[in-house]
Amino acid sequence: MSPRREGKDVWFSVAEAAGILGVQRQALYMAINEGRLEARESIFGKQIHASNVLAFGIRRGSNPEELVNKVKKAAKANQGEMVLWLMLGLGLLFLVASLLNKDGGD
Repeated sequence: MSPRREGKDVWFSVAEAAGILGVQRQALYMAINEGRLEARESIFGKQIHASNVLAFGIRRGSNPEELVNKVKKAAKANQGEMVLWLMLGLGLLFLVASLLNKDGGD
């Protein structure tokens, strides 16, 4: 199975995300149930956005460079998508947007 691509968004199954993160599927289901990992329910089962895979992996101590490379390869993503997903996953998109929208008078 390969991740679902919806425009610039990529969604991994729990099994795919577990393979990328090097953990058992049950560990991800537990993290989802405990609210530590965001996932959506679809007709394909639970799906985890690429940004959430990245954020979860970084929070649990995965090597960021290795993790980014694994997600990039699995998702067949370009560099821009990876930067966006990292910013989304780590909550930096709001910060960057607010900095870019500041007036010079602030």
